[in-house]
This record gives sequence, C-alpha cells and structure tokens, in this order.
Amino acid sequence: MGPAAGAAEEGAPALLNYATTYDRGATIQHWQLRDLVHCPQRDEELFCVCRHRTLRHDLNNSSTSVAQELSFEPTSMTVGHGYVAAGGQNSQLDVRQLAGGEIVYKVHLVCVGDNRHTYLYQATPVCYRQVSVFTEAGDAGMCCAWDAAGSLFAAAFQDGSAAVWDHRSTRVVAHYHTPLACRNVEFSPAPLDMMAFAEHRSRCHVVDCRMWDRQQVLDVGSQNCEPDISGLAFSPSGRRLYVGTEGGIAAYNVDTTSRRGFPAFELC
Repeated sequence: MGPAAGAAEEGAPALLNYATTYDRGATIQHWQLRDLVHCPQRDEELFCVCRHRTLRHDLNNSSTSVAQELSFEPTSMTVGHGYVAAGGQNSQLDVRQLAGGEIVYKVHLVCVGDNRHTYLYQATPVCYRQVSVFTEAGDAGMCCAWDAAGSLFAAAFQDGSAAVWDHRSTRVVAHYHTPLACRNVEFSPAPLDMMAFAEHRSRCHVVDCRMWDRQQVLDVGSQNCEPDISGLAFSPSGRRLYVGTEGGIAAYNVDTTSRRGFPAFELC
C-alpha cells in the first residue's frame, strides 16, 4: 500500500493521486532547511542532495549521475536555466553549469530569513531595492516561491504558516496553518494553478489556486512511520508532484486534462 492521498473535501475529486515511490532518497543535512528535491527540465529527471553530492536521477532508465561533487554537505539546492547551485551551513556556495563550466550567481527578488517577515525587492540597473515587507507569521521563514505568471508569491514559516500574496497589493491572498513547521512551498507550472507546501514530516498540502479553500492532504508516511520531508517539486509539465524523504521519493499524478479545462457558459 502506498502513501495516502485524501480528497480536499467530502465528495470533491482529488487534485492528485498516488502513483509510485522511487528508491531515491534525499539526505537531510539541516533540521529546518528542506529544499533538496528539484525537477526543472524533464518530468522523469530528478535532482536530489545525497551527503556531499547533488545527484541527477533518470527515472526512465533508473540511472544516476553526479551533478556536483562538493567539499561540504548542502543544506539547500536549486536547479534552473542550465545551472545547479548548492549552499552549505557555513556560508559555502557552489554554482555551476550542468554541462560543466563557469560560476554565476542568481538572486531571487522575494526572500525570507531568520525572522517572521517576507521581503520583496525590485531590480534596478545598479542594485536591488526593497519595496515591501509582508508579515503573516510568528516565526522564521523557511522557503519562498513565485507562481508561473509572476504575480503571486508564497512563503513557508517555522510556526506552520504558509501565506500567499499578490505583489500588486499589500493584502494577503491566502493563509494556511499546519500542525508542524512548514518547510517548503512550490507552485505548479501554468496553467494548472496549484500550490503545494510541506510540513516538517509526513504531510504535504496541495491547494487549488482557483479556489483557495480547496485543499488536499498527501501523507507520505504510514501507520508506523512518519518520515521527515526533504523537499517537493512539480514536474515541468505539471503531470507529477514529487515529495521527497530520506527513504524515497513519492510520486503523485495530476489530472492535467481537467486542470487545463475551465467551466464555460453562454448568455442567450
């Protein structure tokens, strides 16, 4: 029996359904930081942290290659635009091209840190200028993400909060609270309009961004085991959501056909 995937509400269709679990765990190096699983390029290709390495797993042929051999154990990792970056607990940073090559640095315009605020920055020709500060939590920020359209952004916090804002407004769009610390948050690719956020262990929440109160809880644990979650990632097509633990990565299928359709009506 695989991980549970409960419906958002009684009688409502599930947003995702459990598919399988891959024996490709991601090693947790820090008790709070859990952004260690990414799927940026192909639906069946995963990047995960394992001790001193960042590994690239091809799920189609069950092969694994080394994307980064490091002198430190990463506490955070990200992949995008042909680069892989890993950061360590003692200010280490390794950024390189996946094909092998030069170092570059990438800065997000929205960030969280060791306080309860979320900071929004605007890029200028010479610097990044802070334009807004948003506060919806009572403890440190863990992770943040932009939606595919670049209008909404979300942040996850140590106190179990997950909040969503629209950068064109100062009002919060949605606010959720989980029983355990909220470690990670990700938006799906367009036009699927979904958001996922993970608790410290066992549970991941998936939200319908068209109806913010519609939510499905995924449980990657079992009756006798509640594993710590090491990361989560939507695949590039949005067909899958991967939820990582140290013991393996659970894959959930998204009904992309229904998500790409919108209700329609006619006036007579």
